Amino acid sequence: MNTQELKSERVRNNMTQREVAEKIGLSEAGYWHKENGKKEFNRQEIERLIDLFKLSNDRTYEIFFKN
Repeated sequence: MNTQELKSERVRNNMTQREVAEKIGLSEAGYWHKENGKKEFNRQEIERLIDLFKLSNDRTYEIFFKN
């Protein structure tokens, strides 16, 4: 996962970590750990982030699947 690109999407959408966490069903600390690459997002969380940020297929790949 590309943590910098995920953070860029959050900032581009003018959202705090707390706001994103609430929208996808995580605690703020839980989201922080995942956004910073300490833990992995599960499939459902990734789907919620895709919907929240309205990510294209290419952008989704860049953030979550490209090494």
